[in-house]
Parts: sequence; C-alpha cells; structure tokens
Amino acid sequence: MASRKRTVRVFSLLVMILQLEVQVRSQQQPQQDHSTSGGEQLNFGVGGGGAQDMFTSATQDLMDEMFQRGEGVIQRGAGVEKTSPELVGNLLFQPSLLDFVERSIGDPHNQVVILINRHKSRSVVLGSISGSTPDFYSSYFKEIVIPPEGNTSFNVVFLPRQLGATAGSIEIHTSFGLLQYQVKGEGIECPYRLRPLVGLQAPLNATLTPEISLYNPHDTALQIVEIYSSGGNFQLELPSGAQEGPQALWEIPPHTTRSVIRVRFHGKTAGNHTAYVRIKISGGSEEPTLVDKMLVVPIEIEIFKHTGLYSRTPFLDLGIGGMKENVTKLSINLTNSGDTQFSIRRWGAHLSDMELIKATKVQVFHPAQFRHVLNIEIDWTKVVSDRKNISGEFFVGYEEYEGLRDESSYHYHRIPFYGQVLKGKLNYDADVLRFLTSGEASEQNLQTPRLLVIRNKFHVPLSISNISVPENCSRNFRVEGFRPKIIQPDQEETLLRMSRLLTDNLNRSIATYIRLMTNVTEYDLPVYSYTGKLKRILPFSTTTFRPPSDYEALDLDERELNFGILPIATIGETLVAFFNENPVEIAIRH
Repeated sequence: MASRKRTVRVFSLLVMILQLEVQVRSQQQPQQDHSTSGGEQLNFGVGGGGAQDMFTSATQDLMDEMFQRGEGVIQRGAGVEKTSPELVGNLLFQPSLLDFVERSIGDPHNQVVILINRHKSRSVVLGSISGSTPDFYSSYFKEIVIPPEGNTSFNVVFLPRQLGATAGSIEIHTSFGLLQYQVKGEGIECPYRLRPLVGLQAPLNATLTPEISLYNPHDTALQIVEIYSSGGNFQLELPSGAQEGPQALWEIPPHTTRSVIRVRFHGKTAGNHTAYVRIKISGGSEEPTLVDKMLVVPIEIEIFKHTGLYSRTPFLDLGIGGMKENVTKLSINLTNSGDTQFSIRRWGAHLSDMELIKATKVQVFHPAQFRHVLNIEIDWTKVVSDRKNISGEFFVGYEEYEGLRDESSYHYHRIPFYGQVLKGKLNYDADVLRFLTSGEASEQNLQTPRLLVIRNKFHVPLSISNISVPENCSRNFRVEGFRPKIIQPDQEETLLRMSRLLTDNLNRSIATYIRLMTNVTEYDLPVYSYTGKLKRILPFSTTTFRPPSDYEALDLDERELNFGILPIATIGETLVAFFNENPVEIAIRH
C-alpha cells in the first residue's frame, strides 16, 4: 500500500511540473499565442500527425500508473457543463490526430498530447477521461485548470492487443463541454513473440496458470531485469513452480524461446478481472538500445457464476509450425472446479476457414470415470497457403452427469490458441551421417572427420543453440567442434565434425541421432552405421509368412542353390530372397 501511495505521489508531482512548465511558457509567449492557432508555436518534435515517443524513467512510472489503474480511466465525468460549440471551439489539440502508426504487440508506446485553451478570458476545468477501446490508455486529469491562452499536456499510451488497424477516441469532460480526441494505430507481430492473455474465460473457483514465454530476436543474449504484475490477485511464480531460480534462468540466448514466468489466478468471484504483467529486459553493453526496455502483457479473465470444467492453461501458444512433416500434438487435462460431476457432450474447434478445419483434429479421451482429456492434433503439412499465422479456439460443451442431453443446458469452455506458420526447411547432406563399415571402407576412412554443413532455407535467421547426443551415439561416434551458430537465410555453416569410433560392433547396424535445438523447432538428424550387406534367404516361400524378426534370428544365409535331382530337359525353379537388415535402403545394381 505504501508503494502504491508513493507511485501516486510521483504521478501527481509529474502532472504539477507539467502544469507549471506550460503555464510559464504561456505567460512568456502571449503575443505568439495571440497571433496563431497555437499548434505551430510549440516545438515538441511533432510531424505528420504523430507525436514524439518518450522513454524516460518518469514516463515509465506514468505508464505503470496507467496500467495499474486498468479500467480506472473508463469513467464519466460529473458536473461538467453542457457542450457549447462556441466554447469547445477554443480548445485545440496538438497534434490534431494522434497516429501511432505500426507498433508491435506487447510493446507500449507513450506519446504526449498538448491541449491549448485559446479563449482570451475564460479558464477551462478538465474533468475525467474515458476511452472507447482498451488498446489506448490516458493519464488521468484531476480538476486541472488551463488559464486563458494557456495549455497543458497529457499522455496517451498505445498497447496493441491484436494484429491490424485499431481506432478509437479519448473523451475529455471539461467545463466547456465534451471533447473527443481521435487516436489510431496498427498492431504488428511482436519480435519477442508475446501474446496478450485477453478474452479468457473460466468457471467459478477455477485456478488458471498461464505461462508467458519470451523469444530473443537479437544476436546477443537478452537479460530479464524485472517482472511484476499490477493485480494483487495475479501471483507470479517460476515456470517450475519454485520461488527462486539460478541467474541463467533470467538470460535468454540469441534466437531462443524461453518460458519466463507463470501467472497464477484463482477465480473466487464472478466478473471481469484485469491485470498487466510488465517485463523489463536489457541487452547489456552489446545492445545499448535495449536498456531497461519495457514489455507489457495484458491479462483479462472473465469468471462465470457457475462451476464447471476448464483447462488450467487458458491459452495455447502453438509456437512455430509449417515445416515439412511437422505435426503438433497436445493433451489437455480438464479440471472440475466444483463438486457436481459433468459429462462432455460436444467438442471441436472454431476455425476461420476450411484449410484449418482439414488440418485440425480434436478428440475427447476418458482415461477414468469423470476424468476428461482433450487431445488436439494439428497437421502443419495441410496448411499450404501463404498465411503467416493461425488462430481460433478449441471448445467442449458439457452438462451435469445423467442430464437430459438438452443442448440449451450445456455449458461451454473455450481455449483460444495462436500459432505462427513458417515455411522452409533445414538442409544438410544425409550421407555425411551414414557410415558404411564394409567393402571399400577402411579404418582410416571411418576415423576421418566428416563435416556436417547446415543450410538455412527459412526466411528468418536459424539459431542452433545446442545439440544433444544420446548414449548409443556417443558410444559409437565421435562428435566434436560444435559451437552455437546463427545462420542467415539461404546461408550455410559447418556445424560440427563427426567420425566413427573403432568399436567391436563394426559389423552390426546402428541407428541413432543427433538432436539440434533451434529457434524454429528441435531437429533429430538420423545417424547410421551399417555393413551394407544383404542376407540371402533360401529357400523362400511365398505361402508361409515369416515376420522380419525371424529372418534376423535364424541363420538362413545359404550360399548354394540346391535343386536336387531333376530329369533331363526339365527346368528347375526356386525363389531367392534378400533380407535388408541395414537401417538404410540398399540398391541392387547388378
């Protein structure tokens, strides 16, 4: 509470300083204000309908104050006079229209607006402020008086919540009447891949635990300086559930995504609940433009009056898909927030077009009585259009157990989702990871390191942050020379060197892999060691079926064809089959 009071005092002091500054300026330049409209005389770096961005610590405190108030700015003024067009015409905004142009989701932008009173003899009293859209926030006036031919300022913050254009208005109640100030902006993709947690719904007594992930788009490590929530009912905890973590947890390597915080909310009361999670990041000395940069994630949750089924993860971030042979599979446990048992009657997905409908499969699984699991599968190979993202919501419809199956009595739980579509692939020569141990292969050739070269066929940088080598790979192969790499689009880099160890199993087939951790997905590159020899199967029967395991276990590799005793001029026939016990295809050329 004391911290809250200190913040309010700082905000009040800032407003008083701004008032004093603009009043002194209006007294020092009365003649200039007389002869012009007032807009061109104030040099605030305004041009083209936009205002100059301010990123000082004072304005960050002001933004914090506005975010902490949440919907507090959406209130109507009382005791203002009826709008007088003649008097309102004396009030002028600079700029006349506030255009934030393109701003990324989760990245708030604060701009200063000047309000000028051109009346020569009457002061104007500013009342409350109200906004028409939650994407725009304004600092709050408390009976600020603008003297004749004076001016004052207020701040407007644009925090995009969705892609595309957004427009609205800021209404200011004054003693001259009601003023409307037009604001607009356009939300674009967040380079840090933050997603607003808005439009979430859950039944009464539900406990929601959404996680916030952050992607580092820079070529250097990103440091998380501070994270806090504005709402007292929204508790922050580490994704692991622990209260403290190592320093490395707060550092995100280049081009890597990491879950940084979990928000825990318990829906004790029905209604709408809002909060903001602020994440302060820094790029260190190598990124001087990223000194205490602030990112904001808005949270809006509606709690129903009834108990019911819900998912503790109220929003699904599907990450990046669209690569060849890439399928996302999710299993979501549904929790009951009350004592009444429910039966699920309907389930599915609300999607925007037929392409997504074909790519998505939703099923409900019941591993035990009154236990419900929502299984979701998205086949990215069926997303063939040039779209950059997919979105929609999964849903389940349920009613009380042994109910009348009346759809009008169904309750619905909806889980919104979002995913990015990234076309492209990672290219490499698969033969580099295939080791033939017989024939022309020599021990020297097997021990000669091979270079694994990776080519990036995506349109974004490919960051390979780490590799994982399982035990059966490290026991038979030498992997060396790996360093984290950032490969630009359509470029290639040597990732590592690899050779075969001369173990006692050179005559055996080995199938293993090397796992690459990248900013796109995890890749398992197959690694094989094999003799290339085929096993002859004599005699071979087309009527008696044998599974492949029988051919591996039995010694059927006969070296002679025995036709027995045949009469003269009789053609003897038999079938010869070859069993391939190698982990790769073998071509028979002669």
